[in-house]
Amino acid sequence: MTGVTPIGIITNQPDESRRFYKETMGLERVQTLREIVGENVHGVLMRLESPQIELLSTEIRILDRDVNQSVGKDNRIIIKPRNFSGFATRLSKAGICPQSQTKGGYTFEDLNGISWFVQGGSIFPQAFV
Repeated sequence: MTGVTPIGIITNQPDESRRFYKETMGLERVQTLREIVGENVHGVLMRLESPQIELLSTEIRILDRDVNQSVGKDNRIIIKPRNFSGFATRLSKAGICPQSQTKGGYTFEDLNGISWFVQGGSIFPQAFV
């Protein structure tokens, strides 16, 4: 997809993951790429693409020290669903519940243990109540 940053994940449940990301989350493209076998990693590499997904990565460093010490890192996968209530209903039907809420949205963890931030809602959707 043009103008879309792909996200790579590793899963031990490729069939369930494909269904979850396509049907529940509504991502436009979910591809199974190849098996990954390493010393600390074993699973299937999948590629997720959607204009609804954004990556946010920030790092704070202190520059006035001899060593640029990192004092804070934040990495987020953000999803901005086109239909917030429909998205929340599909998550609820899949047994996914929000973990935390902020003014601008809520977080949930998917079946692979990946934390997602749903941006755009100020309260938990009614489907989760």
